[in-house]
Amino acid sequence: MRVRISYSVDLEDVPDECAERLQKSLLQINEVHIEIEELIDQLGARQCQDWIVEHKIAKCRENLAKLDSVLADNQLILEGYYSTKNHDQEVEDVSDEG
Repeated sequence: MRVRISYSVDLEDVPDECAERLQKSLLQINEVHIEIEELIDQLGARQCQDWIVEHKIAKCRENLAKLDSVLADNQLILEGYYSTKNHDQEVEDVSDEG
């Protein structure tokens, strides 16, 4: 089950916060990569039982789905960030003209 956790940060800190979350995602991607490499090796050596293969593939897919959620969250956050920054810039440009 997914739950929403919210907290506030200064607008200027949004890119750094997203970068941190994406950095953690890289670690998870690496873990999935290693798991798939091990699975490939075990399958090539005929050292895997069917239920283990199914479990490992299901776990990798689950982790990739979680990663996709993190990417989607970051995309929405950054869309809001850039929309706000662009709006602020437009307001600043209009006030400079006046």
